[in-house]
Amino acid sequence: VALVISCVAAIAGTLLSLSFSWSTLVVALAVLISGMAYNFWAKGTVYSWVPYSIFIPALPVWAFVAADSLTPAVLFSFPLGALMSLALNIANTIPDLQGDAQYGLQGLAHRLGLEHSLLVLWSSLAGTIILLALTPRSLGNNATYLLPGTVLGGVLLVVMILDRLLKGDDLAADIVRQVEREIDAYHRHLGGTVIELPTVKIEPW
Repeated sequence: VALVISCVAAIAGTLLSLSFSWSTLVVALAVLISGMAYNFWAKGTVYSWVPYSIFIPALPVWAFVAADSLTPAVLFSFPLGALMSLALNIANTIPDLQGDAQYGLQGLAHRLGLEHSLLVLWSSLAGTIILLALTPRSLGNNATYLLPGTVLGGVLLVVMILDRLLKGDDLAADIVRQVEREIDAYHRHLGGTVIELPTVKIEPW
């Protein structure tokens, strides 16, 4: 049933993208192919984070291409999304490290181990926060709107690190929840700073 639903959704999304333009279709196919690559190949390899870094930041790009309003600033979502995707992939894997090992999965977090995975996770989040803080200067965004998101992200990151240092190994669930809160904050403030999604009018072929 899940496979049938996935196939129907993929076909519908492809046709919808084609109704806008060939460029929109290309972006949609890139998202679809990267998602399939994760499910059928990358999930159990050291490259498990790569599809994330493609399909997550490509989603806002699809919206701008569909609205025929793509600007170079929108492409900034890729370096931001790549760092955040790496953190999300590792945070999503950490709670299942032992269980995945029983099934032979050898993704990036499995190969790094818990301690090194945490270092990569924290570094990726720190890089995202720093890069996001630089966007007002590089893209001309309003720093007033961006400041709460970057400060909140920095605070959550410090709390995450201190929590790990003070409490030890039983933190997998807390790590995931804290990363999810930071990602939510990132998404909320991204809409008012780096990317503001345009209104798209859908017309028949």
